[in-house]
Amino acid sequence: MSKDDMQIDPETVRQYNEFDNKVKELFDRDNRLVTTVINHHGLVDYYINNFLQTAYPSLPELTNIRLQFWQKLKLIRDPQMPYMRFYEAIVKLAELRNRFAHNIAYNPTEDDIQEIEKVGRAYRSRHLPELMPSTPGGFVALASNMFCMILHLLIDEIEKHGDGEGLVGYMRWRRANGYK
Repeated sequence: MSKDDMQIDPETVRQYNEFDNKVKELFDRDNRLVTTVINHHGLVDYYINNFLQTAYPSLPELTNIRLQFWQKLKLIRDPQMPYMRFYEAIVKLAELRNRFAHNIAYNPTEDDIQEIEKVGRAYRSRHLPELMPSTPGGFVALASNMFCMILHLLIDEIEKHGDGEGLVGYMRWRRANGYK
């Protein structure tokens, strides 16, 4: 029997076409928010790793202990730190990233974005309000970029003033120089 003589069951063809259409539907949707969330989650993770390594130099290489993202968030939770005004937005970013990662058809709700937008609006209304984002992805980018910028600045300060002792040395330097 040749390949041309083979009959394909019409039900199999229908199922294949149904599957193919569903895949197209999933991939053809607007994925800008998904892309923004995943990229900014990666950016936040990168800066948290660098911050933890700088703040706690006695920790083994973070790649060796392989902490989960939520564990890293718990490690950096400190009401005294300037990044805390963005912390809850980063928690929501992580939750949204997980929803997208585990359900390709997930459609975000207002609750998914609300905390991120609230934090972004509060910050942007005081600093360059004319640059207020107009999309959920814009608020994701704003909140995560501000969080990462603060971590970046803290890393730099800890390296300059921590005397090789990480966050402990930096906080000692701050107190010795009259900072809270």
